[in-house]
Order: sequence, then C-alpha cells, then structure tokens
Amino acid sequence: MIEDAPRPIHPDRPIHATARDALAWLGVMPRRRAVIAGRCVSYYSKRELLRIYEDVFVTQDYQFATAARSPTILDCGAHIGLSVLYFKSRYPAAQIVAFEPNPTIFPLLTRNVEDNGLAGVTLINAAVAPVAGQIDFYVDKRGPGQWTWGGAGVRNQWLRPGNHRTIQVPALSLASFITRDIDLLKLDVEGMEGPVIASIAPVLHRVKELILEFHGSASNPANNLDRILATLARAGFSTTLRQGTHTVTPDQVARTDPFWLVLNARR
Repeated sequence: MIEDAPRPIHPDRPIHATARDALAWLGVMPRRRAVIAGRCVSYYSKRELLRIYEDVFVTQDYQFATAARSPTILDCGAHIGLSVLYFKSRYPAAQIVAFEPNPTIFPLLTRNVEDNGLAGVTLINAAVAPVAGQIDFYVDKRGPGQWTWGGAGVRNQWLRPGNHRTIQVPALSLASFITRDIDLLKLDVEGMEGPVIASIAPVLHRVKELILEFHGSASNPANNLDRILATLARAGFSTTLRQGTHTVTPDQVARTDPFWLVLNARR
C-alpha cells in the first residue's frame, strides 16, 4: 500500500512547470515522498512509482525463496530502490549490492536506502556490462518528472530518437562480482541482458537463482531470448517465463516488437 508521506509544517512553495522542467535538466527535480510497506520513499514521478510498486510489491516479480538467513543478492538495475526495500522486507539481514547507472536516479536510491536505515546494502553508480569501461546510456530527455524507468545502454524502441538524450556512464563487469555463491541475481538492464548473461556463463554455477526482465526488440538483435535460455540450460537452470499475467513456454511467447517478460531460473 502506498500512502503520501506526512507534509512538512512549512512546505516548499510550489514550483511552476517551466521552472520544474529547467530543474529537471539540471538533475535536481523536486522530490516527493510516499510511504510504502512502512518505509518512506522519495520519488520523482507518481505515475512511474505506481507502476514499479505494482510490479515489485503487488505482482511480486522478485519473489524468491531461500533458506539462507542472510542471502547475498545482486540487484542490477535498482532504480530508486523499491526492489531493495522489497528484498529487505523479506530478508532483513540480506547482503545486497545494488547497481544503478542513471546519475539522476542514483541520489534517490541512496536517499531511500539511507533514510530507511538499511544496513548491508552497497550502492554502485554504474551499469553492469560484459566488460568494464564507459558506455553510452540513453535516458528520457523530458527529465525525471516525466519518466526515468527504461534508461538503457542500448537504443530500445521505447527510447525513440525524439524523446531521449545520450550520456556517458561507467560500466563494470558483472562477472567480477560473482566470486562466491549468490543467492539471487536480479537483472533488469533494459535490453543488455543477453550480452551480460553470455559474459557470466563461466560463473553461473555460483548463482542459485536468477530473476531477469527480458526486453525483446527487432532493433536489438544481440538480445536474444533463445540464446539466454540455452545458456541457462547449459548451466543447470530450469526456467519459468511469465508474460503479463500468464506463464508461457518459449514457443508461446508473444514476440511483438517490442516485447517484455519475466524469466525466473532456478537450480
């Protein structure tokens, strides 16, 4: 359940839309606050917050079971931190490494972790990728008050030339973080999941469970669902695919352009 956070006694004066747009370009969009699962969450766009809340807390896309009291979780694509809050609500002693490359969003992720006193969370302002370095990153040019979900290291169809701008962000090799057993690898990297999964194939034996959001598009052939499934099968995983509200087999996936689904892989 989402509730509005209590208003301060002396609220800031409302900011005119034109000024708000200008601030968005500077990455200082005024924050709003809400209460989710008993935690106070700062956010930019209420429409976006509601969409992510539904996926994380209602549909529970990231639900997983483990006997570990303190599971190790790699959260790749943490956005403002609702996934981190969800994991901590289920496993308070979890050790989480959360990656978020968007420099406008990362301060909100940091604030939401710090404001809620979440221990055992390491935040990294970088993308995960096959190799370390700098990559182009595409974000909505209208600013964070409109939409920040979907920023990506590849040109996806939902980031058309007219509504995105290109920035540079640091990228880190995901394989370099899988040096011991990982209870959950959550991967939401907006179209880079195919190359990233291929790059960690040699260390997938250290991953117990994987939850991946797959983003398919004809404009991004390197992101191939069948190749991902084959890589996971070779590593000993059994997979479940959910598209919308339906569990589907690979041949039942509606491969529209673009299409999305959630893949859960377990040993």
